[in-house]
Amino acid sequence: MPQISIIVPVYNCEEFLKDSVSSLLNQTFSDFEVILIDDGSTDNSPAICDKLAQKDNRVKVFHTENGGPSRARNIGLDNALGDYIYFADSDDSVEAECLQTALKYLNEKGFEIVSFGITHIRNDGSDVITYKYTELKSNDELKKALPTYFKYCDVNPLCNKMFNADIIRKNNIRFLEGTVVEEDLMFNLEVFKHTNSMVIIPEAFYNYNCRTEGSVTTKYNPNKFVCIKKAYTNELTLFNEWGVNTLDQMLHNKYLTHLSATINNLMYKDCDMTKAQKIGSIKEYLTDEVSLSCCEKCIPDNKRNKMIMFFIKHNMAKTAYNIHHLVFKLKGR
Repeated sequence: MPQISIIVPVYNCEEFLKDSVSSLLNQTFSDFEVILIDDGSTDNSPAICDKLAQKDNRVKVFHTENGGPSRARNIGLDNALGDYIYFADSDDSVEAECLQTALKYLNEKGFEIVSFGITHIRNDGSDVITYKYTELKSNDELKKALPTYFKYCDVNPLCNKMFNADIIRKNNIRFLEGTVVEEDLMFNLEVFKHTNSMVIIPEAFYNYNCRTEGSVTTKYNPNKFVCIKKAYTNELTLFNEWGVNTLDQMLHNKYLTHLSATINNLMYKDCDMTKAQKIGSIKEYLTDEVSLSCCEKCIPDNKRNKMIMFFIKHNMAKTAYNIHHLVFKLKGR
């Protein structure tokens, strides 16, 4: 049995896929499996996956109909054999020492989760994000550290964390399917809820490719509002079940930020709704019971959220449309 299972959802990433998987196969540690889940790709990605598997028996490939990254990762979890679980994306890369270093903390020192830094690679350069070395040796310590962790660290991503697989298996933790908003964070929080030890290390092992063309964040998503509501209500429920009440304002503000992004979502060129239809959709967003409830509880922490709250309180759908449309145009999108 491999010590580590690396789960990689694959969807239309033929340009980056080979180099991405190569960065995993060329690790200084070798006892692992790479599980590639081809999520109904329509480019050459499926063939590349199969060729990679033919060349290296550590690579396993599953082809499935398109169901989104959460479903793909769940297929990976259902087939993972390793003692530890690591998730990577198919257009990014990982430094060669990543697995060996993470395993040192998980296997030798007994931590259940290890979290490390990320390098954001852009066309005009890169930003290295590193964190202070921190050991959290109980669930209460992790719970108390969450506000600081959320403020200063990348809590959301999967790619900068490696997990003890027993936590996931014993508690049957899976990704929430049918959403593209904060599914990573919801998974992480569910794992944190059952974790008794975690270490945050300063090394930046993951290279995140910040390309934007063709990504899900730059395309119209007709289900975005449903997704942000689901993420918000699920996170509130999860924190309540875990006994965490120090992050409610963070969640309220995050919902308002997502709501603004959902209005922006209507401005993308591939949204074929008329102006009147877009304003009608915004009115639905602003008058939804979840938005109204959030507005009642939230203490806004920035000017944009104050503006969104004003739109909600006064049901100003047309004004919200005009301002978001103007900003969208000024940014040249």
